[in-house]
Amino acid sequence: MADYHRYQPHRSSSSLGSWGRWLVVGVVVVVLVLIGRLIFGGKKSTTKTGGNDTAAISLLTDNANTNASTTDTNGSTNTNLSSPEMVITSGNWKGFSVKQCPNAISSFGTTKQVVLTVAMSAANDQAQQALDALKQAGLPADIFVSGSFAAKNSALVKSIAQAGHAVYSQSYNSANLAAMSDADVLSAISTAESAIVSATAISPKPIFRPPSGNYTAQTVKLLNQQGYCAVLWTVDAYDWQDGITAAQAQERVLTALDKQSGGAIVSLHAGYDITPQLITDLVAALKAKGLAIVTLATLLNG
Repeated sequence: MADYHRYQPHRSSSSLGSWGRWLVVGVVVVVLVLIGRLIFGGKKSTTKTGGNDTAAISLLTDNANTNASTTDTNGSTNTNLSSPEMVITSGNWKGFSVKQCPNAISSFGTTKQVVLTVAMSAANDQAQQALDALKQAGLPADIFVSGSFAAKNSALVKSIAQAGHAVYSQSYNSANLAAMSDADVLSAISTAESAIVSATAISPKPIFRPPSGNYTAQTVKLLNQQGYCAVLWTVDAYDWQDGITAAQAQERVLTALDKQSGGAIVSLHAGYDITPQLITDLVAALKAKGLAIVTLATLLNG
């Protein structure tokens, strides 16, 4: 006898019917898509460099380039602070490597050029007058600030960078790096950098000046590892010394430069009474001697 049930249409045991099954499949697909977006989509990450977002760095870089002196470019290059070979810094350091300075530098090359470096440790009328003297002379200068000074006077330090001057680090405070542990030296380097970047949105790399010129071979090695070149000076003007006059400070500098065969680095100090006049007179005297006044970026990267 034939099996009757073989010839009957089989009915699904589900009460949804065929359209219901397609509806379920559609809902499942939509849910899976939404879950995928939640897992793999997410928010776009914001790249940060040295504690400042790249948009802020780019904006200030444009301003610095606009205000830079036509005599000696003090632009800025946006790269990654974490790599010793990559720098965001005041000055045209393209192609420069800290491998070029395994030792602390106090002069450079054979061409007679002069760099005016100015230590900024006070925010007073004399410091502003020193900056005005540089502006009057039409010169970009290399300004060295401590991290603590940048933290306390961020608006001033920012204005210095925007005026076209390169801003470099001289550690976080005046502590003797030669007497510090490696960990403390590294901390001083990084905290100073963070404070300067916070004020200017530009890294102080690749230049670092040990406070009072105190350093060891290990200090220089640590600086190199962090992407810095240790730079001292050829002659200190002693404009910070009590009783010295602008004329005496100038004579001290000129005498040292007469003995110098290559590029020389002069150390000046903003915030002292004689420094504004010294800058004005010294610039005139150097030009009269036919000496080119350049920045560290030009001296070391030329």
